[in-house]
Amino acid sequence: MSAIFMAPATVRMGQTTRDKDGNVIKHDPPACEFDPKGGSVVVGKLKITDDGMEPDGPADVFGDWDAAGYLRQALEIIKPSRRHNIPNFEGIVKDMVAKSYDKDCPFLEHCGSTFCRDCIITQWIEEME
Repeated sequence: MSAIFMAPATVRMGQTTRDKDGNVIKHDPPACEFDPKGGSVVVGKLKITDDGMEPDGPADVFGDWDAAGYLRQALEIIKPSRRHNIPNFEGIVKDMVAKSYDKDCPFLEHCGSTFCRDCIITQWIEEME
């Protein structure tokens, strides 16, 4: 039997520095520390054994803002037998913008945020151009 885990973490991708001859002069390995204040979310499978649980294959790392990404990965791991009820919000927004004369964010008057450059909806709209 297996299970999934989804946990906040601080993730460092690692770096290798080489001199002009290609010799490694510094190597910082990748690292993952589970941390409730981390800026990443790690999703993976766990194998349940008589002795407890252990990782079952590689885990995937997402930015904590990418809820659609890590929820999609959780569904991919679980493979539910029925349709899920998570809407395709990206598709809905792109359809709204495509059908509108106004190519600005359709939620501006409701959002109240001033961080449009960091908003995923802004990114989706720009991808349409």
